[in-house]
Amino acid sequence: MLWPFESLIIVGIAAGGGILAGIYGLWTAANSLEPPLEDQTIGSVLVVFAWICVVAFFSYTKATIGWILRQEPNKRTLLIWFGAVTQIGSLTGALIMFPIVTFTSAFVAPYHDPCEGKLNCTEMVTMVVDGIEYLTT
Repeated sequence: MLWPFESLIIVGIAAGGGILAGIYGLWTAANSLEPPLEDQTIGSVLVVFAWICVVAFFSYTKATIGWILRQEPNKRTLLIWFGAVTQIGSLTGALIMFPIVTFTSAFVAPYHDPCEGKLNCTEMVTMVVDGIEYLTT
């Protein structure tokens, strides 16, 4: 930890920053057919920056909570529970998202042809060399 603060206010600010950045990232993903600032470089930069902030803020939040628990007298038990709760959170997210992605059409591409709507897209050609298939453009 470069800056090991023990303030719950800083933990809350970091978590809030991660939530806000995550909301922006999910909002742009939900509008992926016509994302905001679609044809501008700043739009791509903002999306990448938002996801970097999500990872940074939430990683800092988890590390700071671990640092705070490490200072407590019964740190072993607290850190074991912290690790267990963190893993249960990951499992819960995976169990929620897996059926949504796999069994619904919530995340289906809006096109069947990857070249549809693209000016510079060429037809994919299958080439067989020594019994191995290669896709070429």
